[in-house]
Amino acid sequence: MPNPLVIAAMKSEADCLGAAAICCGIGPVRAQTAAEQAISGGATALISFGTAGGLDPSLRAGTVVLSQAVIAADGQRFEASVKWLNELTVFLPFAICGIISGQDKVVATVADKKRLFEATGAIAVDMESHAIAAAATAAGVSFMAIRVITDTQARRLPGWLSDYIGRDGTVNNTGIALQTLLRPLDWGAMFGLALDSRKAHRALRRVAAIAGPDFGLG
Repeated sequence: MPNPLVIAAMKSEADCLGAAAICCGIGPVRAQTAAEQAISGGATALISFGTAGGLDPSLRAGTVVLSQAVIAADGQRFEASVKWLNELTVFLPFAICGIISGQDKVVATVADKKRLFEATGAIAVDMESHAIAAAATAAGVSFMAIRVITDTQARRLPGWLSDYIGRDGTVNNTGIALQTLLRPLDWGAMFGLALDSRKAHRALRRVAAIAGPDFGLG
């Protein structure tokens, strides 16, 4: 039986599982290190689990996305396990299957999201799935990304936001609140993002409860 290991960038994402998961912190470098360590430790399947930005304008906050493939910023394409994808769609019939774009930095503006959608056809974007997929592909183990939309294509992310997410994946909520108060132009974006984040985390918990600890591999 495959031994899946879940990798989440942020502690809040990992906490949605109610089970063991690696919290690697945001970004591809940390994600790749965590993936390689997981494989060295005996993992025979890797899951990139967490939130994502929406690129397809039809996707709303809370939409669950299952990866058919992940495309890195340099154009490399990593195929997800077809067998695993088919099994997960049985457990999660409400999920949307599609391509995920892996980027090395935050895609924050509405214009950049639109351009990326048009250029790649990817429906969602994150900063870890491509690194995890690359490590899995190199080691010959199964890979899947399960992501939930937080910021939609129409949602702008303040450029300073990632400065308040620690290397261990924890969020400095006090710092974010202070910065938001000092930046009236960002009040609307941050209020909307807070609501959408709650929707996304509810969806992550739902996915974990339905799919179970083996995420359909059992």
